[in-house]
Amino acid sequence: MLKKIIIMLAASILIASCGSEPTQTGISLVGTTWELVSFNRQKPIGHRAITLSFDSNFRVSGNAGCNRYAGLVNIKGSRLHMDLSQKEFDENKNRILTTKMYCPSPTGLMDQEQRYLEQLTNSRKFSVQGNQLIIKNGADALVYKPYNNNQDGK
Repeated sequence: MLKKIIIMLAASILIASCGSEPTQTGISLVGTTWELVSFNRQKPIGHRAITLSFDSNFRVSGNAGCNRYAGLVNIKGSRLHMDLSQKEFDENKNRILTTKMYCPSPTGLMDQEQRYLEQLTNSRKFSVQGNQLIIKNGADALVYKPYNNNQDGK
């Protein structure tokens, strides 16, 4: 009986430490929403804000410029793993949960959206520097600022 209690306690501590752990600067990403300001050192195109939100149930969601997306996240220290490829999310096994709208303008928006989602899924490190969230995959970086949902036309 004591062994079961110890195992349950260890499991609950492990589960509680995943996803809600503060970053190296002491800021938790849980409950935050961010807007992309730089996509590999370039300003994102389009009129709609590209966003990324973290909730308390190990989920991420946002707008990729045209379509909404969702998935799972695991955060530990400065490491993160975005899992936007849960095949159980999509009966067609497209390996990503997104809406399926087509946005013809501006030119290149759909290509940018695809590259953004691929980079977000493949990134493994993040940091919070000042008021910026930086998610990296090697030399490639997604840079976000806190999202202000009262912006006009974005």
